[in-house]
Amino acid sequence: DPAYTVQDYIDRAGGFADNARRGDVYVIVGSTGNSVRADKVKVAPGDAIFVPARTSGQGWRTFREVLAVAGQVATLVLTIVAINR
Repeated sequence: DPAYTVQDYIDRAGGFADNARRGDVYVIVGSTGNSVRADKVKVAPGDAIFVPARTSGQGWRTFREVLAVAGQVATLVLTIVAINR
């Protein structure tokens, strides 16, 4: 329906899920496959509306990765120091 907005389509689909990132709604343009922010495009036939989910635990995952890299760097430095003695 040309009169519908992105929000109208989301409402007709049942609304946002509890873990939806409401500020990051995109329209995937059917003719090109490009994604465009929903506030910058009008929905046309063949387009898809994409609402990403919030990811939980991202901070913990980043912390673990940083800690693993720091451990590897420390191991490398200690190995080099031991070889040079």
